[in-house]
Amino acid sequence: MKNIDLLYQFLTSEAAKVGWIVKPIQLPPAPAKRSDRVAPETDGIETRAFVGGLHPIILAELGSDLAKAPADWAAAQRQAAVARTTVAADSGEDLVLILVGPTGSRDIPEWRAFTMEVERNDLVCRKLVWLPPKKAADNAATLQEFVRRTFLSKPWLATDSIPQTALDTLSEKNAALKGWEEILDRQPLNRADVDYDDLVEKLINAYQP
Repeated sequence: MKNIDLLYQFLTSEAAKVGWIVKPIQLPPAPAKRSDRVAPETDGIETRAFVGGLHPIILAELGSDLAKAPADWAAAQRQAAVARTTVAADSGEDLVLILVGPTGSRDIPEWRAFTMEVERNDLVCRKLVWLPPKKAADNAATLQEFVRRTFLSKPWLATDSIPQTALDTLSEKNAALKGWEEILDRQPLNRADVDYDDLVEKLINAYQP
């Protein structure tokens, strides 16, 4: 199975698990490109698209040649721009473009550097990159890791793992805030009568352990 299809199936399955309506969409053709800016071989980038809930998602598969990856990225971004004005017209702000690297790219530093460059770029829409591992047996783990970075993340499933120390710290902060409220409630209603130097000192002392 192609990496793009593997990711497509995984994302649509995860979207269905959270109760979202999943609807495949047909992308309109990208506009003609200027030959002096984009290489002709970017014509054939493979894409998949669906709407999960309110999120239009476009997947685009990058080729195996890292040198051509920026051109593939540019072509996919043009496709996303078209989708944002047509298919995703009602929810363009939620459009996500996901680029899929070649098998084994996860273990190559240059591909990871390229991923960081892409994901920092907010032109047209938000972008994410999935770099598949070399071994197919590792796909499940990397897909789970990837989905935690997306709109499908389910942090509430890990609530039981919150350490007690973190809860204790939260309680201490709430206690300090309650102390602040009591100090502020005791201040004169007339601002001219408030001793602000004394007030600041009391608030700082209330926050001390």
